[in-house]
Amino acid sequence: MADVFVDRANFLWPLKIMNSFAPAKSAEKKWHYEREEGLFIEWTTHLLTGVAAGYAATNDWKGALVGGVAALIPDIDEPRSHIGRPFFFISLPINRIFGHRTLTHSLIFVGIIGLVLYPFWNGYLALVAGLIAHILGDMITGKVKVLYPLKISIGLPVPRLGYLMIDRITRYGFGFLLLFVFWKRLVEMIT
Repeated sequence: MADVFVDRANFLWPLKIMNSFAPAKSAEKKWHYEREEGLFIEWTTHLLTGVAAGYAATNDWKGALVGGVAALIPDIDEPRSHIGRPFFFISLPINRIFGHRTLTHSLIFVGIIGLVLYPFWNGYLALVAGLIAHILGDMITGKVKVLYPLKISIGLPVPRLGYLMIDRITRYGFGFLLLFVFWKRLVEMIT
């Protein structure tokens, strides 16, 4: 039996397929992930801030989990993101049509998701809190079209060193805060 060899470049096959069917809006426009659009908060930082926001909104560990997962959702518009890679079939078209930090990073997206889920699921508040935590995190380290479809970008552009400091301080700060809160809750449940 022959050994199977997978070339890393073959992971770009969805891009090649999408590129062949959808012409670019302009001659210079390429897939958004081919350009460096600035610095991004890492997915673990978004996860932790989402967990904190979900817990703050519901005071429940289930809400914390929902908030953590929800905080990853807005980056579905970026094919290189942690959530964009496995869901490339969603990520590539969204990125192609809207770009990064536009529709899925907007208040209209948060509002639509919240209104759709409100009648069916009581965890909608944790989900909305996680989405908002993601958007605020991205606004601290760059510009976001939070009022999409308006073309206004809102946020703080920071240099690389500032970004790294903000990302690390936020990640470790929220990590320790969450450990403290859950430890305290565990001790209260035991005693």
